[in-house]
Amino acid sequence: MSWILGSMEPSVLLNLKPYKSSREMWDYLKNIYNQSNTAQRFQLELELGQLSQGSMSIQEFYSSFANL
Repeated sequence: MSWILGSMEPSVLLNLKPYKSSREMWDYLKNIYNQSNTAQRFQLELELGQLSQGSMSIQEFYSSFANL
């Protein structure tokens, strides 16, 4: 708990005051700051589905894949 409290901005500390364990604090912080990347995941899956080696060499294809 000391580490969590020592690494937070002062404005966040007030929100952690009611919690009595580090687990409760982590759960609260996860709930507040967790981001869903559903749109980004959809875009990646779409681009992966459209990726085709075609006339590219294996190195070019791998590079295209890795850059996604």
